Amino acid sequence: MPELKDIYPSKYLSASDLKGKKVTVTIKAVHLEDFEENGRKVQKPILYFHGADKGLVCNKTNAMTVANITGKTDTDDWLGARITLFPTMVSFGGKVTDAIRIEKPTSAEVARATVEAPAATTPAPAPAYAPVARDLDDDIPF
Repeated sequence: MPELKDIYPSKYLSASDLKGKKVTVTIKAVHLEDFEENGRKVQKPILYFHGADKGLVCNKTNAMTVANITGKTDTDDWLGARITLFPTMVSFGGKVTDAIRIEKPTSAEVARATVEAPAATTPAPAPAYAPVARDLDDDIPF
């Protein structure tokens, strides 16, 4: 039987997407998006990463952590920064729930990370036939 997350996929990362592992990523873009929170409209930054389709809704805790890691409070200056995402439990709204937090990657995590910023080139046309490997095991599980 399929999981609900597979039937109703989210366009944003969730702790379950990390599959219990730390993942070191490179920030590709930061966009502000509108959300409704307690009946009012708020904007939140969404972090997008090289090699990942989903973005991370960045709460204040995570935004302050990225600012601390990069030494920059302007989100435009976060592009290219390496960060490590990890799943954890947090208290939110009086309940304990799964969440994603951010930390500075260790040198070992940076060395293991395989997601690098691609060169700014025109993409090559897709081949007429491209076999798909069935045993791909990327470091980014989402």
